[in-house]
Amino acid sequence: MFEVKPRYLINFPDFFTNGKYSKPLLAIGFLLLVHNFLILYFHQPQGYVVDIYSVLPFSFYGASILCYLISSFVLLSDRGIMRKISILLLVLNHLAILLIPYMLGYYSMGRADDMSYIGEYVHISKTGAIDGWDIYPGSLILGAALSMVSSLPVNGAAFVMPIVFSFIFIGGLCLCCRLFLKEERLVNIAVLSAFIFYLGPYNFLNVPHALFFAYMPLFIFNLSWYIKRPRFATAALVLIPTILVPFMHPFIVLFVFALLLVLILFGRILNRFSGLITGVPPVLS
Repeated sequence: MFEVKPRYLINFPDFFTNGKYSKPLLAIGFLLLVHNFLILYFHQPQGYVVDIYSVLPFSFYGASILCYLISSFVLLSDRGIMRKISILLLVLNHLAILLIPYMLGYYSMGRADDMSYIGEYVHISKTGAIDGWDIYPGSLILGAALSMVSSLPVNGAAFVMPIVFSFIFIGGLCLCCRLFLKEERLVNIAVLSAFIFYLGPYNFLNVPHALFFAYMPLFIFNLSWYIKRPRFATAALVLIPTILVPFMHPFIVLFVFALLLVLILFGRILNRFSGLITGVPPVLS
């Protein structure tokens, strides 16, 4: 969709940039990834413990870190198909971490509020109604709808939701960086940075403020792309999720309202400012 044209290449020695070592490194990375998935599949935890991540051996986390480093090395030093394969390794490595609670046999990603939201999935899917106390049921509606459409148990939908929104967060950050950054090396660094667990425990929660916070980078991208190129497809990508905004967490509603208000009131000023900076697209055209 977007073509990033670098002004100059990364100044790596020829030892790194000739791509000679990308294939064996990626092969090692995928072998480490298979090692991690085998550990997740065969490991049997000794009872139900609070700190579930301590039951896995150190080799699991060491292999995960090595996978990230190998992907980073190839992404920064190679192009073409090797670059795409390194991103795939990043995606699968990230997924392996997110699957830990499910693969260890736990009922939910978390506890306390997470369990109560699973109860709301059941209530909405069976009655079609929302409790009066719930002022931001957006994610609960999505979770209940996912459970009904896919026939997943409610706790299964509660696993899927944070995993999907975690990757929506990553995708939104990468797309925003491709839209606003013009240097290839900056885009590559942004892609690597997007796979760091910035949200910490929020990557594993199905609570509304975590899910819709993770969606905001993609919302900003869709809105910016629509402003730049107003078409029916981009309008639909902005309009359909916007319908859910009144049902989102109040902080997210306030953020979206403030963002749209700034674009409406100060659009011309932002256009003048962006016109002074080479390569920055106009905010409102």
